[in-house]
Amino acid sequence: LMVGTIGGELITLNRQLGVTKKLSLGKGSISSIKNWKKGWAVSTVKGWVFFLDKNSLEVLEKLYLGHSNSSVFGEMAVSEGKLAVFSSRGRLYIFN
Repeated sequence: LMVGTIGGELITLNRQLGVTKKLSLGKGSISSIKNWKKGWAVSTVKGWVFFLDKNSLEVLEKLYLGHSNSSVFGEMAVSEGKLAVFSSRGRLYIFN
């Protein structure tokens, strides 16, 4: 199980709900976590999108959506191998 916090931490839990890993992204509250391309896509309310290694949670790529008001409040969507992110400024980002 993986959860995001309002403090920008990503936490993985085992079956007994014990913390197994913690990663501080430090870029605002975590808004969405999606399994994508053998890793994790994570978005924040501060307009950041991260791509993490599935096992180590190492940040492989990160993208700033370009403005402090480009928050991602909703869920990201995955379909046909693509990741869709809709920002609070009404912009749709599609990643292959």
